[in-house]
Amino acid sequence: MDILKHGAGVEVLELADLRQEVIHRLQAALQKYSGDRLRF
Repeated sequence: MDILKHGAGVEVLELADLRQEVIHRLQAALQKYSGDRLRF
């Protein structure tokens, strides 16, 4: 999904379906980095 290459500088406001897809993909990516390995 091309929009994700813009990182945190982008927020999808419209279309609702596109916004939900971006949310889903970002949540999936976050799950890969969560757990014991996640350090801030």
